[in-house]
Amino acid sequence: MRLFKDFYFTILFFTILSFAFADAVNTILMSSHVTGADYPKFSIYFRGLFEILILIWLFFYRKIVVKDSQILAYCCFIIVSSIFSYWILLLNSGVGNFAVFFSLLNKTMFFFLCFIFVHNALEKMNLIQRKYIFKAYELIIYINSFCAILGFIANVPLFKAYSTVRFGYIGFIPAQNEASLFWLIALFYSFYIYKEEKKKLPLVFSVIACLLLGTKAAWICVLVSVPWFFYKLYPNTGKKIVAFLLLATMVFVCVYYEKISEYLKSVEMFSYFVWRLDKMDAVSIFLSGRDGFIYRFIETLDSWSWPNYLFGGVLTEGNSHITTEMDLLDLIMIFGFVGAVIFLLIYKQIFSQIHRSYKTMFSVLFFSMAFIGGHVLWSALNAVYLCLFICKTMKIYKT
Repeated sequence: MRLFKDFYFTILFFTILSFAFADAVNTILMSSHVTGADYPKFSIYFRGLFEILILIWLFFYRKIVVKDSQILAYCCFIIVSSIFSYWILLLNSGVGNFAVFFSLLNKTMFFFLCFIFVHNALEKMNLIQRKYIFKAYELIIYINSFCAILGFIANVPLFKAYSTVRFGYIGFIPAQNEASLFWLIALFYSFYIYKEEKKKLPLVFSVIACLLLGTKAAWICVLVSVPWFFYKLYPNTGKKIVAFLLLATMVFVCVYYEKISEYLKSVEMFSYFVWRLDKMDAVSIFLSGRDGFIYRFIETLDSWSWPNYLFGGVLTEGNSHITTEMDLLDLIMIFGFVGAVIFLLIYKQIFSQIHRSYKTMFSVLFFSMAFIGGHVLWSALNAVYLCLFICKTMKIYKT
C-alpha cells in the first residue's frame, strides 16, 4: 500500500513541476524571435508522455468507480462516432487530413483523462503527500505571478504577453488565452485556500497577475470574481456594498464617459482597447475579431451530410484544422450537435463535484470564456491545474 501511495505521489508531483518547466522553456524559446515551427514544443512531449502513462494505468487499474466509468464510456462513444462521421466527410468531400483531425480529437480528451487519474491518485495519498502536491501548484502560481509583476516593473521583454505595444505581462505561460484560464483557475483556488486555510498571498498575487495579463477575459474574471469573493466573505453586508459600488460605477461612467475615454487613451493598460473601440464595433472587440471567423462555422455546416450534423466533422486545410477559435462553436464542428451535448455532459459530471459554494460562479466564468475565446474546454496546459482546483474543493481531499 505504501508503495502505491509513493508511486502516485511521485508521478503527480513530477508531472506538475515538469509541465511548468516545459512551459517555461517554451516561453523562453518563443521570446527569442524563433518562429513556432523552428523549436520543439517541449510541453507537448511532456503531456504526451503523461497521457500515455494514464492510458497504461487505465488498462491495468481495476478499481474504476462508476462515475469514472461513465466518463470513459462517454469519451469512447464520441471518439468512435466522430471518427466515423469524419470518415463520411472525407468520402463526400475527398479532402481532409485524418492525422490532424485525430490530433485535435486527442487534445479534447486530455482533461477528462487527467481528471480520472488525478483524483484517483490524490485519493491514494496520505495527507502530507497531498499537501506537497497542492504546494507545488501554489509554487507555480507564485512564480508566474512574480514574473508578471517583475515584467511590469522592469519592462522585461521575456514576460510580455504581446510583441506589440499592447499592455500585458504573462510570466512563464506560452499563450495569452491559456494564461487567462490559468489565472481564472488560480483565482478560485486561491480564494478557496484563503477562506479555508487563511492563506492570503496566493489570492493577492493572483489578482495582481490577472490584472497585469491585460486580456479582456482576465479583466472580466477579476471584475466579476472579486466582488463575488467579497460577498462570500461578508454575506450580511457584502451584497449591499457590492450593489452600491456597481450602481455608483455605472452612474459615474455615464456622467463622465467622454472624460473617462480620453483619460484611458493615455493609460498604457487601457489604450489598446480604447483604440480598438474607435476602429471596430463592440461585438468585434468583445470577441477579439473572432466574429470574422464565424463564416468558417457556416462553411463547415454547408459541407456536412446528416451523420455530420449528429457527430461532427471539422474541415482541415494542410496541416491545420479550420475552426473559429471559439470553443463552443468549435465543439459543434468537431463533435456535431449530439456529440457536443455529450461532451458538455461529461463536463457537467466533473464540475458537479466542485464544492457547491464555488461551482456556479466558476462554471459561468469558465464557459463564458469558452464562448468568447478558444483553447479553454481542451486546454492541455491547464488540464492538471483545473483538476487540482476541483479536487481541492472536494471534501475527501482536504489537507
